[in-house]
Amino acid sequence: MQQQFRETNRPYITCEYILKNRLFCGIKLCNHGNMVAKDLKFSICQDFLDALQSDHYVNFRKLNESHYRLVGIGQEFDFFFSDVAHKPIVPFELIVHYRSETDFFSETFCFDLSKQIPVNSVEMNEEKFLKISKAQQKSLDEIASSLQIIALNCDKEPNENR
Repeated sequence: MQQQFRETNRPYITCEYILKNRLFCGIKLCNHGNMVAKDLKFSICQDFLDALQSDHYVNFRKLNESHYRLVGIGQEFDFFFSDVAHKPIVPFELIVHYRSETDFFSETFCFDLSKQIPVNSVEMNEEKFLKISKAQQKSLDEIASSLQIIALNCDKEPNENR
């Protein structure tokens, strides 16, 4: 009975690959369990860290050496490691070690980034706004040119309609 309780009432850390605004690649770590995860420690594959091309993502490298004291129930963290243009093509492997009040857990996650589906077909809100703005500007230009034609016609023949 106690074993069943421990198996169902525990922290459960998950990891997913994320792409933010079609620009930044990263991972999302989340505690989907029903208990707090304590003393998280991360181990990232060294081949992946070596493949990172940008120094802008130094914080991601530091993730490999750090640990977090607590991750609450439902709490999530995003860690970005690259932009889409410089995404490493080596597999990403992450091992997360953590504990609950009584037990220790270890989860291994592996993503083959070379096989991730490109999402270039998604239209961002800014692009939609730009299309709408261009269409409105085109309509306003047409109205302005029509008004100029009417004004020119009115100026040329003012006495003919009277």
